[in-house]
Amino acid sequence: MAQVTDTVVYYLVRLLPGIILAMTLLQAACCYGMARALILRKDPAAAVLAEPTLATWHAPDSWVWGLIVSLGLVAIPDVTIRFIGLNLALIFLLIYSAQGLSLVEFTLRKAKVGTIWRSLILTVIVALPVIVPVIALGVVDIFADFRKVRTPAQTP
Repeated sequence: MAQVTDTVVYYLVRLLPGIILAMTLLQAACCYGMARALILRKDPAAAVLAEPTLATWHAPDSWVWGLIVSLGLVAIPDVTIRFIGLNLALIFLLIYSAQGLSLVEFTLRKAKVGTIWRSLILTVIVALPVIVPVIALGVVDIFADFRKVRTPAQTP
């Protein structure tokens, strides 16, 4: 039992910066979504409507290189560099999970699924291991552009 605990503590301490930053970004995104919903409920003509919704959001295409480099750092045998790569990979995986969730949100809106059901589906995706294919979908969306949200000049 002590050996397992030591291993968990070893990895947790080294991955803590990436975990904290990823959770902070996720919390900020959730707070923004809730604030946007409350503002729209009080004043439907508010300037926040000019901001894009989650269904139309996408990460800049060049950020995929950050994911590639961070995963490359994970492959380097040096332990310190590997943990730097893992921390960076956590951040980029959060970004591409948001892009995958954006694609799911777009599909659910297109299918005219109600707000409560959409929220429930997105919560289940985030809470369960189903997020892994959604992350992959977010990365593939860079090249496939399933929603056609980019102009021709933005397409890679």
